[in-house]
Amino acid sequence: MRALDLIGKRFGRLVVVERVPSACPGSATWRCRCDCGGTKDVFSKYLSNGTVSSCGCLVRTHGHTSGGSRTKTYMVWDSMRRRCENPGHRAYPDYGGRGITVCDRWRDFSCFLEDMGEKPEGFSLDRIDNSLGYSKENCRWATSQEQNRNTRGTRMVTCDGESRSIIEWSELRGWPHHVIASRLRAGWSERRAVSEPWQMRKAKG
Repeated sequence: MRALDLIGKRFGRLVVVERVPSACPGSATWRCRCDCGGTKDVFSKYLSNGTVSSCGCLVRTHGHTSGGSRTKTYMVWDSMRRRCENPGHRAYPDYGGRGITVCDRWRDFSCFLEDMGEKPEGFSLDRIDNSLGYSKENCRWATSQEQNRNTRGTRMVTCDGESRSIIEWSELRGWPHHVIASRLRAGWSERRAVSEPWQMRKAKG
């Protein structure tokens, strides 16, 4: 089957300028010019799925400072990949060991940087749904307080299509968090547990 003509099309910082002989039979390879002036030969599939979007200049520019030390954003990306992909990493059992993966696009640091931007001071990388892996759709920069509310041990409760943690529902209602937790342990439905009025009992005098 004839490969789709990509000449002139843009993929991130890359613009396809010509097709070149491919080292992999059945996979078209394209020479691309980067916005920085560099060139890179890329397989069609890596252009179309966003795995490669620069010649590597973003890694060189943002991955390391001029003095050669790693930037904070690069270290976050590197740590994310290690705990998901390196069985020897101390955190692997809680990440890669239980099926948490890094999306194909984020295997390229430049794509991670393009999607997330630089790490804000005082923030860290957080997965919105802790049962899912690392991707643009499931990640955010979060404060330590936001992350503490989003740990695996925090139960999410859904009422009328809105999902929040027990702590968040309790703050919203103005109740002690044990009220909702005890209702759920007693077998109440999630909707009833967070919507039925509660009043603190006054001690008998």
